[in-house]
Amino acid sequence: MANLSKAVKIISFFSLLIFNASAVFGQAFCSLRDPLATINQLAPSPSTFESSVIKIDRQARDFFIAETGLNMHRQELGYHTIYQVSTPDIIDKNIIHVRPESTPWGLIEIAWLLNKQGELKNFTFQRCRSQYCDLINNKAFKEKLLSIDQQALRSFLDNSLFDVSTPGKQHFHPPEGSEPLVAAVIRSALKASAIITYLEG
Repeated sequence: MANLSKAVKIISFFSLLIFNASAVFGQAFCSLRDPLATINQLAPSPSTFESSVIKIDRQARDFFIAETGLNMHRQELGYHTIYQVSTPDIIDKNIIHVRPESTPWGLIEIAWLLNKQGELKNFTFQRCRSQYCDLINNKAFKEKLLSIDQQALRSFLDNSLFDVSTPGKQHFHPPEGSEPLVAAVIRSALKASAIITYLEG
């Protein structure tokens, strides 16, 4: 009986190791949880879409840091899933790239729609637990954020990179208390744009 109990404990231990390894491996793939619904939301009436796995290596990281002034944590290196979306009225494919970002409310995930030049076209929160999510995920905020180049986006962050700069506050007029979330969205936008620029460059 003791041997059976010991065997059960060993099996449970290795099962836990396998589960944790799978979870860590899965986190390296920033992908859409519901691809069809999200793609229809970001790019109405897509004719086709396909996913592919990309690798963000140290060379990509160096390019990213030089382009944005932001740092990329080593945990952001690795494999990511991107989606290439074709719509009837657009010849070139757009790209959807999901990025996680840390906030005071926990980790958020943003699905970005970009063209191959890295220009932001749309976004939606895939995961966001802040009370300010709905105030930012709207048409008015998006109109102020989309199609802005990387240099302007960077100027909207203060030196800490975790808050909105004075020009950023003047541009976005963020609701009181939402500045850390707005800063996280700007950081995520910069990262998504820089990565797609690097991949397509």
